[in-house]
Amino acid sequence: MTVDAPSVPESDIVNYDGYKSLHAMTIDKDGNFYGVNFGASYSETANYVYLYKWTLNDIASGSLALKPIAENGVCDGTGESGKSVRVIGYSSMAYDKASDKIYLAAGYYGTDRQTGEYVNTGDLDNELWVLDPDTGKASLANEANALMFAHVKGIYIVADDSLTLEQTDTVSGVELNMTNVTTMEGSLLVLRASVNPWLTKNKSVTWSVDDEDVASVKDGVVTANKVGTAIITATSVADPPSLRPAPLRSSRSQK
Repeated sequence: MTVDAPSVPESDIVNYDGYKSLHAMTIDKDGNFYGVNFGASYSETANYVYLYKWTLNDIASGSLALKPIAENGVCDGTGESGKSVRVIGYSSMAYDKASDKIYLAAGYYGTDRQTGEYVNTGDLDNELWVLDPDTGKASLANEANALMFAHVKGIYIVADDSLTLEQTDTVSGVELNMTNVTTMEGSLLVLRASVNPWLTKNKSVTWSVDDEDVASVKDGVVTANKVGTAIITATSVADPPSLRPAPLRSSRSQK
């Protein structure tokens, strides 16, 4: 299901196309989507940022009509530090299952909030906000200082009940990307070794060949030295009995 350029409704405040485009989006545990539009909240009469909520059932014939949760925007828009949401530069949203809140990393480039001076780097006005999905209102994640001195392109929250898989020292085997290879005398080929399971801590291998006159190997790069058959072996450093041979046959080109 595709929605082409979802837009926010026009009003006395949101009255041009630039403010009618979604700029960031996330989804909660119940399948509700949330998004904020491009814009900023500068004052009580210039509050252009809204939090929107919708589900897949709201999409009809490829169209989505969005309505803001809070009709007067996400904050009071006084223009003071910590009271003005700017979704103009980079922005990203993430839903926190534990608190049922939404985090918004958003900012505006060009102004140093501490000095009021223009800054070309534009890394001094990015803040982390907490959005309430019920009220549609925003508050700073840290009232003392929620500034982020870098553009945040993406945020992610790890749930408390996430499963952490422990790494292991055990090696179940080594797999090669090629076996039973026939190549030309003087040619090169690259073998890649995968140590299983993927949670194994040490995935290093050593390479060896049973007939160095026929072939030589270094870091998986095999050189066919002359006509004949050689067996290339990758051996796990963590568990030497786990190895994988790769028979390689070399022949001269026929003219």
